Amino acid sequence: MRDLHATVAKLADSMPSQYSSTAQDPARGKRSEIDYLNGLIVKRGEALRRRRTGCCGRW
Repeated sequence: MRDLHATVAKLADSMPSQYSSTAQDPARGKRSEIDYLNGLIVKRGEALRRRRTGCCGRW
């Protein structure tokens, strides 16, 4: 496990100015894939006529 941690840390250290796509999308004024996936989950739930709970406070 230490080798994995060291490898990940080395990779991260080699790219200090890189940003994940999740961070890049909002910076560009776009919806992130997280927004897309959350919306997809809500739509699927509505299609299945399930109650919504969670962050939106809607039922």
